[in-house]
Amino acid sequence: MKRLVVAMVLAGVLTCGCSSTKQGALEPSVTDTAPTTAPVTSTTSTSTPPTPIGAAIVAAPNGFTPSSDPQAHSGPVDATRLNALFNSTDVATQSHFVSGQEAVYDANKSADSIHIIVLEFATSDEAQQFMQSISIDNTSSQPDPGVPGGEIFDSTTAQADGGWKHVAQGVKGTRVYEISYISDTAAPVPLLGVLSSQQYGRL
Repeated sequence: MKRLVVAMVLAGVLTCGCSSTKQGALEPSVTDTAPTTAPVTSTTSTSTPPTPIGAAIVAAPNGFTPSSDPQAHSGPVDATRLNALFNSTDVATQSHFVSGQEAVYDANKSADSIHIIVLEFATSDEAQQFMQSISIDNTSSQPDPGVPGGEIFDSTTAQADGGWKHVAQGVKGTRVYEISYISDTAAPVPLLGVLSSQQYGRL
């Protein structure tokens, strides 16, 4: 049985002053939280990303294929979808969310799964604040050597289904991304760093 991964291990309380208690659309065991602060007022100019948001997600790596699980959400992320991830009605509006894309990949020969989500915001400041507002509980973290300012998180405790959560996050311009890799081991997953570097390059 495949272990479903969350759309944006997010699922906590966003910086915009909106609150949420939902633990994740696809991974009920996730309990991430984020501080609540005032809305962003930014004067940062925007620029056009080189890759259309619909094509911004890296392809499934070797040994993985797009998930066929009906609970796995792959495709565009709109305001309704983002709000649902936070069990909120105004996260998308308050964070000045523009658009997004996500994909779920399942391993061909194991229960491992990968979820990738890319979100775009109106300005680079808002993208930075959105990502900085999110913390991931029960993990250890380290800088991602292949991504400027990126971080990689590894679970310190197993999830209810026995899987271990490994997460890479990064920001580039007006876009943020998160890659959630659920495996059967607590050991760091080298493929996560490879995917993170590739994903950063596509933004």
